[in-house]
Amino acid sequence: MSLLSALLAVTTQVATPHLTATRVSTPPVLDGRLDELTWKRAKGSDAFTQKLPTPGEKPRYRTLVRVVYDDEAVYVGIDCEQTDDEIIARLTRRDRQVEADAVTVTLDTRGDGRSALEFEVNAAGVLSDALRFNDTEISREWDEIWDARTTRTTHGWSAEFKIPLRILRFRDLPTQSFGLQVRRRVSMLQEVDEWTFIPRDAGGEVSRYGKLDGLSGLRPKAALELRPFLVGALRYSESEAESRGAGVFPTGSAGLDLKWHPSQSLTLDATIFPDFGQVEADQVILNLSNFERFFPERRPFFLEGADNLATPFKLVYTRRIGRAPGTPAVRDDEETVGSSTPATVYAAAKLSGELAEGVSAFELLGVTAPVLVDVKRGDGSFVSRVAEPLAAFKVLRLRKDFGPRASLGFMATAKSRFETPSVYPTVETASGNGRTRVLCPKEQLVAHGARCFHDAYVAGIDGRWRSPGGDYVISGQVVASLVHDGPPRTLPDGTVISSGDIGPAVQARVAKEGGKHWTFNAEYAGHGRKVDYNDVGYMQRQNLHAFTASVRYRRLDPWWVTLETETFVDAVERDTLDWLTQERMLVLGNYTRWANFWESFVAIHAKPSRFDDREVGDGTALERAPLFGGELWVATDGRRLVNGEAWVMVQGIETGLNVEADGRLSVRILPQLDLDLIPTFLYTRGEPRYVTTIGAGHVFGRLRAQSLGLTMRATYTFTPRLSLQAYAQAFLEAQSFDGFTFSKARGPGKVARLAELLPFGLPLDDDPDWEGGSINANIVLRWEYRLGSTLFLVCTHAQGDGRAPLGRRATGFDFGWLGPRASEETLLAKLSYWWG
Repeated sequence: MSLLSALLAVTTQVATPHLTATRVSTPPVLDGRLDELTWKRAKGSDAFTQKLPTPGEKPRYRTLVRVVYDDEAVYVGIDCEQTDDEIIARLTRRDRQVEADAVTVTLDTRGDGRSALEFEVNAAGVLSDALRFNDTEISREWDEIWDARTTRTTHGWSAEFKIPLRILRFRDLPTQSFGLQVRRRVSMLQEVDEWTFIPRDAGGEVSRYGKLDGLSGLRPKAALELRPFLVGALRYSESEAESRGAGVFPTGSAGLDLKWHPSQSLTLDATIFPDFGQVEADQVILNLSNFERFFPERRPFFLEGADNLATPFKLVYTRRIGRAPGTPAVRDDEETVGSSTPATVYAAAKLSGELAEGVSAFELLGVTAPVLVDVKRGDGSFVSRVAEPLAAFKVLRLRKDFGPRASLGFMATAKSRFETPSVYPTVETASGNGRTRVLCPKEQLVAHGARCFHDAYVAGIDGRWRSPGGDYVISGQVVASLVHDGPPRTLPDGTVISSGDIGPAVQARVAKEGGKHWTFNAEYAGHGRKVDYNDVGYMQRQNLHAFTASVRYRRLDPWWVTLETETFVDAVERDTLDWLTQERMLVLGNYTRWANFWESFVAIHAKPSRFDDREVGDGTALERAPLFGGELWVATDGRRLVNGEAWVMVQGIETGLNVEADGRLSVRILPQLDLDLIPTFLYTRGEPRYVTTIGAGHVFGRLRAQSLGLTMRATYTFTPRLSLQAYAQAFLEAQSFDGFTFSKARGPGKVARLAELLPFGLPLDDDPDWEGGSINANIVLRWEYRLGSTLFLVCTHAQGDGRAPLGRRATGFDFGWLGPRASEETLLAKLSYWWG
């Protein structure tokens, strides 16, 4: 068979199931019971097929689904027989995935075969929702206001959904059909049953759904939703109390969230003076790479709609909106008091929906306040300095769908900064002639009246095609960035970006995602020397050719003592545009899900010598020694009251050793109480790393670094709408150097080879050895006292996150960092009320 015919081949199709919805004049009472006359008169379907653990087989228990609707909502009733196995009904907070019996209803209301809304309730009545997009992708960050109830029956349990029409985007037609999928999970059997059976070796998800027919006269409800909120907080800072004599800071604010539907196909979400005090703190790690660490988004407003921004390159990283900038540079006779805080988001808005049939749009706007940091002058007085000016973020996304399997998209982003140059301090020039220059927050010296920050613009197009059978995918993206204004910036690889510079990036991918056994993936991503979309997006580096290829063989049916297995070979090649090798890696691995419902992953990998042109920061490329490593991950049966997982990676380097490990121990003390303990460990020694620059060359040293962390998460759920959650992380870290060497290689294009490093024995001006530790904790009480209206009570504790010279003490863990130290405590209350 030719390649073209293979790509166009249509896999064996399962007959599309249909279910007719029944219009009712009197809606059912939402209590989980399905014994009303409304439900008995509705047509039902019990044509479910087992997907896991034995695909295609008849389910162990019968499941019956019915759908009725009126002018306000779509109601789904699901009757779940279960007589011989225990029903696992676990309480937890909303949107938290736990091991439990559950049913899921997914609706493709636009009928495009690409996107769908997913609603789930477990046997304890805990709700969660998600958004499916691009046919096979899913975002669990989507959050809407809907309801469901469950109850026990004589033969099992039942669930009743109420999905308001106001949250559904559907076409204005007299009669229409929605795409429909219903799934049931039986926890004790680890069984998943589907109403629309989708073979596991088939590509596609939403495009394969069945049909919910008979929907007539649908009209949207409630064009406007409002959610005003009040916030009160009391913050105490020991460090500020010691430096300024006052450490207690009461604050209060008010804001508004709104949702408006200017038309049936468009939705405007906006927030004014939003507050995210209930959001969990980021986990602390020891980052030994020279790349910025990626943090997941946790703020609800920015989580919703993330599916619109999914492109091969991450052009939008919403954590940029409201981020905490670095500490600004100060004069020699000044010192900063404390550190910069996240920028206040004045307002943000999102417009999303369809402009025409097959044409979707998404627009995001955000405005953040200037970030000020207190500075103590040499005379003892205090002044506030700008760390980041007022900024506006703009994102535009357009996409044209060509049926359910092909699309072409456009995206543009911009970040504009609004500066007042006169607020920056001035310093005398090195010439000592009395002339002064402006000291920018990022240490550059510029002329009076010049800007310290740049504006950034990015635009790109992307496309995606999936074969008729759903197995094959081709995608790609082309991007260009423009920097305007601001002083020149030197990137870690030595590249200088100045105002007016334009940089390109391109990506292409071909993959086989479906099929019984064999799948593959091949991808290329290239970044120009001066491309930079980090102002709004996330990019680890520019000046790069990146090639990745993967071949996988899988068995998705039970075999021997396994439920499924996948064995793979991955190859990675990363080079600069001058073909200086950044990374070459070959990986051989296997994932297995065992018949006892344990899981394992094992892999070995090898990297030959390579060069890191970001290590020093001026473009000098340091040779990195070859390494060979392996990793192992094991997870136990998630149904058990005590379960967990553990991961360890060991790498042998020509000059040393790397060890990383983490794990999770979960204990279900009560059905409504979960406790997770998550330890982390890192140890590395022997690899030469950059220390400092002296004269005409660079000093390197053999690094010894280690970190130890323990995170605790506990959730006590009183009811599906009232929960108490606690989070705490203790973290220790330390690093030191020995075996110092010197290289005269310096600057872009220069290479510091390990064999050419010279011994170095002179004393260093600054001690590179340090240690540190921190404790972060919060407790959050969440009460949804009425549908869509919430009360949050939050208590947070932040301690440490600082470092101190190690001195002559050997590198180790100093648990004194976890004792009483300067800390910051916050008490916060947030009350919201939903109207719609």
